[in-house]
Formats: sequence, C-alpha cells, structure tokens
Amino acid sequence: MADAAEFRGVCHALREIGVSEEERLQVFSLLSGVLWLGNLEFEANEADHNNDSTKVKQNPALTHASHLLGVSQTLLVSALTTKRIQAAGEIIVKLLSVEESRDSRDALAKAIYAAVFDWIVMAINRRLDI
Repeated sequence: MADAAEFRGVCHALREIGVSEEERLQVFSLLSGVLWLGNLEFEANEADHNNDSTKVKQNPALTHASHLLGVSQTLLVSALTTKRIQAAGEIIVKLLSVEESRDSRDALAKAIYAAVFDWIVMAINRRLDI
C-alpha cells in the first residue's frame, strides 16, 4: 500500500511542476521500458558457427520493452546486438558477443533513465523559472 501512496505523491508532484498528463504517461512508459530492458536475456546465435554473434531470447520482455520505448523489436534487437563503426566513409557492422550485448542493454537503460531524469530536472527548473 505504501508504494501506491508514493506513486500518487509522484504524480501529484509532477502535476505541480507543470508536467502534462501526456508527458507523465511518456515518462512512465519510458521508465517501464527500462525495467523491461533489464529482463532481456541474450544467447549465442547457433546459426553463427563461430558463436561470435548474439540473439535475444524470445520472451515477453522484448515485446514489452520495444512497445514501451516506441521502437520496433527489430530495431531494438539490432541496437543491442550490433555495433556500427564508420571507417573510411564506410559503415561496418560488428556483431556483439553475449556479454557485449548485456553491456549494451545496460548502457541503453542507463542512458534512457538519465535522459528522463534530466528532463524532469528541466521541468522543475522551468517551473521555478531558473
């Protein structure tokens, strides 16, 4: 019950600083997406005989994370399992290992969380006219 009361307090505080209902829903969607990202699991791609590439295990986390973050599952999987390198005017796609994909997932989650936090601070500063 304490969690529900705290959530209502957060919603009230966001309204007080001028965050619209649509913006609150976007914030909660992004934060929920971050939580679902943490549930993504990776495994070696058996189709790759060198076992150098990774695939995301199919589970509800992929569906929920991509939906809440507003991206396709294909784009999310690509972002987490490959790295693009530009060299000599050419883009090279490097396949990531399972561990590198986990690190990529964690970095994406941290970046989204930091962006949401920065946006909330900006909203507070805007309200305080700083």
